[in-house]
Amino acid sequence: MRFPHRALGAVLRYHRAAPLQDRRPEPAPATEPHAAAILKSGVVDGMAYTLYADGSIEAKLPHGTVRFGSIAELRAHIESNS
Repeated sequence: MRFPHRALGAVLRYHRAAPLQDRRPEPAPATEPHAAAILKSGVVDGMAYTLYADGSIEAKLPHGTVRFGSIAELRAHIESNS
């Protein structure tokens, strides 16, 4: 599709003249992350944990509570820090 020269000139003039912020789309409103349903909570070897439906797990570690993407990630973290 070919643009008439006048239309192309108008587009180029607009982009040169319009401040940058006028050309940026509005950012999406911040939303809270979707909370996954809790499958199970408990304590194993003195470590409290919460297992979520999305496969992630939150564990209370000596340095604070940390959420991992999977049980495998938690195991790897524990093994690398022991």
